[in-house]
Amino acid sequence: MGKKILMIRTLNNFNNPQGRLIFRINLPFLHFCFFTLLQSLFEFIMQNLRPVIDDFSFEKISQFITKNYGIKLDQSKRSLVESRLGSRVRSLNFDSYHSYLGYVFQRNNKSELNLLVDLITTNKTDFFREPSHFNFLTEYLLPDFVKHYGQNINIWSSACSSGEEVYTLAMVLDDYSRKYRLTYNISGSDLSYQMLEQAKAGVYHLNRLGPIPEEYKKRYMLKSKNPKQHLARFKPEIRNKVVFYQRNLMEPNYGNQKFHVIFCRNVLIYFDKQKQEEVVNRLARQLHQGGYLFLGHSESVLGMKVDITQIQPTIYRKLL
Repeated sequence: MGKKILMIRTLNNFNNPQGRLIFRINLPFLHFCFFTLLQSLFEFIMQNLRPVIDDFSFEKISQFITKNYGIKLDQSKRSLVESRLGSRVRSLNFDSYHSYLGYVFQRNNKSELNLLVDLITTNKTDFFREPSHFNFLTEYLLPDFVKHYGQNINIWSSACSSGEEVYTLAMVLDDYSRKYRLTYNISGSDLSYQMLEQAKAGVYHLNRLGPIPEEYKKRYMLKSKNPKQHLARFKPEIRNKVVFYQRNLMEPNYGNQKFHVIFCRNVLIYFDKQKQEEVVNRLARQLHQGGYLFLGHSESVLGMKVDITQIQPTIYRKLL
């Protein structure tokens, strides 16, 4: 016999009750498919194999991030650093973190350093995260502000990430201003330049928009004309109401601008106790008398010497 033939027989009782359906498969072709699959699998594994971070490199990264940005990176964060930097190290064809850090620090490579910081410090956020805060805004804070303080309110989202918190505030305040006399200014700042660029664009995947009320989506957003992209963008009239800029909360001075409301949620948890107190006091200095500071659900100023008082869980007010 010339070629070996593998005979596979299956009964087909529905279409051919009397016969058999026979598939003839050439063995050399099977061998070709098998080894092609093995080669593809090997290439996939090699592309996704992350270099293991050594003790010296982890300590260098940890000290740099803590010193400059206040974020604690203890040994429990080692796998996080590997997962966030591994693809970058591999894409630049470095065989170790030690070689990569030489490229970053010894050459004073500012653009790569910014990217390193972005990759390590970027954190997830959502629209209408911790909705009780926005209920407090509309049910108590804004009515009280309009009644006693005036019509123009300044709000700062001090760690806005990719902008979801800022646009949530913009939608809430714009909706409120349609019913009552109120004007507003909203600022968003973050450590990450990459996140700020996303925030400025105001473009989000549709699967991120679940928490936004349908009424707000229709009023404030436009879907992409290409349905395959599954994207939506905030309309110019809402994007033009907000501003974004880079801010490192470890800086000793946040400028002269004063705010009536500051959001700093789920940020303090990354700092040690001393740095938490320093940041809270710097934020308090940016508040007008009677202004409000919103923290994350797992954050507290308990035991700190600060110029604010708690009025609800995670909501604080600057002493009058």
